[in-house]
Amino acid sequence: PISFVVRKPHFIVNASTGTQSRLSLNLQSSIRMENGVPTNLIFITRYRVIDNKLKLTLGVHLPALQLYKNHTYDNFMAEELTMYYPVSKNISVGLFGLHGEAKSFNFKVNMLSGNTNIKLNKFLFATQAYVLDLDGIYGVAETVSYSLSEHFALKGFVNKTLSNGNTIATLGLNWSIKAK
Repeated sequence: PISFVVRKPHFIVNASTGTQSRLSLNLQSSIRMENGVPTNLIFITRYRVIDNKLKLTLGVHLPALQLYKNHTYDNFMAEELTMYYPVSKNISVGLFGLHGEAKSFNFKVNMLSGNTNIKLNKFLFATQAYVLDLDGIYGVAETVSYSLSEHFALKGFVNKTLSNGNTIATLGLNWSIKAK
């Protein structure tokens, strides 16, 4: 989601307690490359309600903070629902829903997306079609990852907002630290 709105170079940080247990704590942030200052901090608690072949996870963003250069911020709360199902060993499909509300000003948003993940050798193709109830926005997004090693992957992301024609593209290197 951060990649949908970041237009200047940033470091994107995702930290998690992992997916081994049903409960996870997560941090998402984007940090300006120009000065090392975060533009947002999102603290998410997720719980896997269904943990069979079908996976269903509920999440709460407590809080999500949008930080500005003048040292002010806006805070948001959000709830999310993620569901996915493996069609085969290398293909999964899913749905994602999010409802968010700002606490420091008048703003509400709902997002619904359908997702597919296809793994081919060292490549992972993650495709998303989405709709937001914010100005009638809808579009498609594609993330392509190429695994260089257990800890590094090259990533490309393209978001095409079909409702207004905007395109955002991001290239990056993903570094994953796995706790043993």
